[in-house]
Amino acid sequence: MRVFLGFDNVPAIPNAAVTTGSFDGVHTGHRAIIDTLKATARKTGGQSVVVTFDPHPRKVVPSPDGKRVELLNTLEEKKLLLESCGVDNLVVAPFTDALRQMPHDRFFEECMIGRLHPAALVIGYDHRFGHGRQGGFEALGTLAAAHGVEMVRVPEYNPEGKVSSTIIRELIRRGEMKKAAEALGYDYFFIGRPQGGAIEVPDPDKLLPQGRYEIAGEGVCFFVDIAGRSITPQTPVPPIGTVFTFLSR
Repeated sequence: MRVFLGFDNVPAIPNAAVTTGSFDGVHTGHRAIIDTLKATARKTGGQSVVVTFDPHPRKVVPSPDGKRVELLNTLEEKKLLLESCGVDNLVVAPFTDALRQMPHDRFFEECMIGRLHPAALVIGYDHRFGHGRQGGFEALGTLAAAHGVEMVRVPEYNPEGKVSSTIIRELIRRGEMKKAAEALGYDYFFIGRPQGGAIEVPDPDKLLPQGRYEIAGEGVCFFVDIAGRSITPQTPVPPIGTVFTFLSR
């Protein structure tokens, strides 16, 4: 998977199929969109392109309740997950205040059409973007038609109940790691670094469950106690590796 920082650094990608979103968690609902994206790219004879944002928009747009945002994935984790899904290209757009204020039609014209020249645009059933979230399927359909861009709308993914990043965050806060894994489509994990008998997580916005959990790192399983941002292994053997996975068995 090729990764590009900002739209200006993206080379020509003929007949691309493009989707855009925060994709926090890259969960099963997101994967339904990505599967449709890849199928659409095969149809157009081009490559798949995912456009995401860093920092996460919720870190720039103040939360109504004033609470600090906690995310399922850091940017590096998101890259690993999207690559594992078979995405060809990832565009990481800096989410600045200027981008936040950009109307949906200008974002579409300047960023999506002007920079990516897609053959098709794939969006989720309820996806909206642009200032005030005014860019929904109907509005985008009108803009896309004017440029000969195919619009593909992915229906809601709802196999055994609604799946969303918000719901999964709440499951993890409650320590329900098996249910979280079912909604994510993989066991929840974090990138950390062993330091002085503990494991440090560099990103302060990474959501961590609280309590005692069994995790695996480099194929070695052990228990950890998590209190706040402190992760303390309950093993005499220092943990190794950088990717640690919560075991949901």
